Amino acid sequence: MKEIILPAVERYHTGRPDLLAFRVVNPNQQIAIAQLVRYQEIERKRKSNFYHVRIKPPFRPRSTGKNSQCNRFNGGIQLICKDRGLDFDDLKMYIKRRALKRGYPFLRDENGNIVYSLLDGEPLPLPERYASVEDAILLNEELDQVAAEMGVILWDEKLY
Repeated sequence: MKEIILPAVERYHTGRPDLLAFRVVNPNQQIAIAQLVRYQEIERKRKSNFYHVRIKPPFRPRSTGKNSQCNRFNGGIQLICKDRGLDFDDLKMYIKRRALKRGYPFLRDENGNIVYSLLDGEPLPLPERYASVEDAILLNEELDQVAAEMGVILWDEKLY
C-alpha cells in the first residue's frame, strides 16, 4: 500500500460542506498523487474510489537566527567539538540519531517509508530544515544529555 504525505497544502474552498478539496502546487507531489490515484482506481485488482485521509494542521517550523533553537543546537555542538576535538558533522548526526529514541522523526521517502543509511543500515533522522518547534526541542534535550555525559558545560549562566 502506498501512502503520500503532503506536509502543507492549501485548502481550496468549494462552497459546499460535503466537498473538501486541496490545491497541490509542488510538481513532485502532483506526480505522486496521480500515481496513487492511477493505482487505486485503475490498476488495482479491486478498484476503489475510497481513500483513507488524515488531516491535521501543518507543523510549526523551528525558530532560526540569533537566540533560536537551531542556533542553540548548532552552537552547542560547536562547543562540544571544540572541547573534545570531535568532528562537527559526526557529532551532529550522533545526537540526531540518539534523539530518535526521544521521538525525533525519521527521514521518510516519498512513499512514507523510513530511509536507512547505506553505510550502516541505521534509520536516518529528519533533516533540521523540516523539523518543527517540538522536534527542535527534542534535539536540544539530547544535546544537553550528550554534553552532560561528556562533562562539557555548554552554557555559562551569564550568557542568558
